[in-house]
Amino acid sequence: MACAQTFAGGGIGVSVLSEAAKASTTSIGAAASLYHAGKGPIAHGFAGWRLHEYAAIQGQYVWTRNAVTYSTLRGGPSGASLLEQRTDVSQHQAGGDFLLYFRDSKSWIQPFLSVGLGVTRFSGSASAPRVSATKLGLRVAAGVDVMSKRGWGFRYAFLETLGPNPIGDALTPPATKGLMTFTNLFGVIWQR
Repeated sequence: MACAQTFAGGGIGVSVLSEAAKASTTSIGAAASLYHAGKGPIAHGFAGWRLHEYAAIQGQYVWTRNAVTYSTLRGGPSGASLLEQRTDVSQHQAGGDFLLYFRDSKSWIQPFLSVGLGVTRFSGSASAPRVSATKLGLRVAAGVDVMSKRGWGFRYAFLETLGPNPIGDALTPPATKGLMTFTNLFGVIWQR
């Protein structure tokens, strides 16, 4: 059955980044590097169309900022040194998702799963280590819309984005592990 409802909304949340480390040894010494990322704020907005009682598509924009601390340890015949640097890494992500609902559009509680692709622009607040890249990532989410009879409601979603890691690339030596961004999104939704 065709549904053809439109919806839109937005809100705030909290993000957490996966961390990475790398170690290397040579005949003249050893080096190890890692980064630690703190929790950060999120702002997001979305709009979409309910194509069917149980299916929808949406576009979404998400902005996050996380404090990242880089640590580099180098050792050799003359001794060892530790260098720590801190930067704020921002992510601007635009993406499209397909949503699969488990209840129809007339239900007051509408759980869903979603999958999609997002393009993320990474930028750091400091010149070194430099974080500046645009990457494509896979987005997966689980969430729920809690709706009122007037068309307004509350949305919660746990969104994970998986993709290349420009933060790990800034390490010396660079970390090859992919980046996972975990976000808890809270917001309002309006549908008609």
